[in-house]
Amino acid sequence: MHAQGANTQWIPYYHSDFTVVFPSDWELDTSHQSNTSFILFSPLTDKNDRFKENVNLLVQDLSRSPVDLDQFVKISERDLRTISESVYFLKNHRKSSAGRPVLHLMYTLGLGGFDLTFEQYMWVIRKEAFVLTFTCQEKTYDQYKAVGQKILNSFRLK
Repeated sequence: MHAQGANTQWIPYYHSDFTVVFPSDWELDTSHQSNTSFILFSPLTDKNDRFKENVNLLVQDLSRSPVDLDQFVKISERDLRTISESVYFLKNHRKSSAGRPVLHLMYTLGLGGFDLTFEQYMWVIRKEAFVLTFTCQEKTYDQYKAVGQKILNSFRLK
C-alpha cells in the first residue's frame, strides 16, 4: 500500500493546544506555511508522483467577527464556491467530539491542476476556528483514506 507500510511507526506531535499522531515516514512542517499550525506531508511514491497528500491545521482568529460553528461553516462553503465553480460537497455532518460540537465536511475540488478530495473537521472554540484538513488526489483517495482518517481521528484539542 502506498499510503502506509505494514511496519510504519506512528509518532506523536505535542503542541500546547493539541496533539496529533502520524506515520513516521510523513514529514512534519511547523514553519506556519500558508498560515497553518502544522502540515504533515506524505512521501512521494515514485518519480512520477507530483502531489504529496497532506494533513494540516489552520487556526483562525475570530475575535474581530465572532461567529458560531454553523455561521463559520456557511462562510467557509461560500468561500470555497468562489475559489472554484467545480466544488462538489460530499458530506456535511455535525457531531460531538470530546463534548465539543464539530463539523465533518468532505468535498472535491479542482485546484492547481489536480482533482482533489478534502476531508475536514471544524471547531469554533472561544474566539478561534480550528480547521483540520486531509487533502489528497481524487484518484488516490482509496489508497490514502485509512491513513488520512487515522491522523484526523488522532487529533485532540486541549
